[in-house]
Amino acid sequence: MKPSAGDLERLVDGYLSGRQTFWDFYHAFMDTWVDAELADEEVDRWEQAYEVVYMAAPDPVTSGDRGVGIVGEAELKSRLREFRGRAS
Repeated sequence: MKPSAGDLERLVDGYLSGRQTFWDFYHAFMDTWVDAELADEEVDRWEQAYEVVYMAAPDPVTSGDRGVGIVGEAELKSRLREFRGRAS
């Protein structure tokens, strides 16, 4: 069975609750995203989360990296909390 939006939600919620390290979450999210079967409206919504996860790196992030759009883990978590708040 292909992953779904529910699988992505569980990954994000698990990461935000501290059950996964950054890299474990990053790889699981990317693997799930690639294989997920999402409805068009889910794709539109989840692309927001994908973009921030894709451009994230563990803290600390250098100013040079920030200059090219990399966000640190603290900012990633903040954005994902906001994203999940909108989804609830």
